[in-house]
Amino acid sequence: MNSTLELKWTPDEPTRAWLDAWLVEGHLTVEELARCLGFTGTRVSKYRHTDRAKTPEPDMPAVESAVKNFRRQLERRARTRELLFENKVSDAAFAVFKQISRTGDVGLIHGPAGVGKTSAAELYCVAHPDSMLLTATRYRRDAGSVVRMLWAEVEAGSDSLRWDKRLPRAQWLEAVLRGSARLLLVDNAHKLHFTGLEFLFDFQDATGLPICLIGNPEVLDTLRRSDQLFSRVGIMREIKLADDVEDCARAIVRQEIPDAVEELAPRAASDLGRMGHSRRLRKQLVLCRTLREGARNKDWLANYEAAGKALVSASRN
Repeated sequence: MNSTLELKWTPDEPTRAWLDAWLVEGHLTVEELARCLGFTGTRVSKYRHTDRAKTPEPDMPAVESAVKNFRRQLERRARTRELLFENKVSDAAFAVFKQISRTGDVGLIHGPAGVGKTSAAELYCVAHPDSMLLTATRYRRDAGSVVRMLWAEVEAGSDSLRWDKRLPRAQWLEAVLRGSARLLLVDNAHKLHFTGLEFLFDFQDATGLPICLIGNPEVLDTLRRSDQLFSRVGIMREIKLADDVEDCARAIVRQEIPDAVEELAPRAASDLGRMGHSRRLRKQLVLCRTLREGARNKDWLANYEAAGKALVSASRN
């Protein structure tokens, strides 16, 4: 770094004030935050207490850049949080996540689609910023894809952690994350290819990283193909729609159609309890709002029923 630039640099006081307040609130310890940023706790503490009157140490601008980037990541996650809400499903998932974090195991949460597993994972990441979340898809499911997703997640959370291209990505990630105790959540685990699962178990062996697989019930079939992998799952929990259906339905209606909570909440609760899919309920409410905008009949319940029939028809075609 150019020494002239170093001499001109001074700490951004709003950033330092935000960092101090955030740490005082107890979201993470300094050491936990430092692992996310790619620095030591000593360097983060040095940044917090850098004296304007003194020439800053060479890496202080890089520490500040990492803090700013980390703050942006938190703000993006917080915007996601506005669409979600805690309930008994998320409470059950949180308990598993915390247990896996303490034990350093590979764990598994499984349950029907649409009950709130993904929302629980996203909520947990908002509350625990040192956690990492990957989402498997039909085109991102083998070992190589998992490595690339994890690499992107690690680099996105830090301005200082950059892939040393002299090493394969997997080896670099192993060195960076070994002993960090950062929880890795892998959503849609039922879509992972067997090689993707093998990589995660091998990576956990090498790093001690706590890992939680989150998926639909068919993930069990994939794991059972290998007694070795299945026996390695330390904590396994089935997640089902809990007994707070009415509260969940009312919260979803309030988010999607706040002007029609009283008209739609009872019917939405009945449908949610029968179908067990909060994701489908949300789609039906969005379609209900759209249909009502162009309909002569402005009755909310009539448009809600029409939206339900449209979704059923679409699923049959």
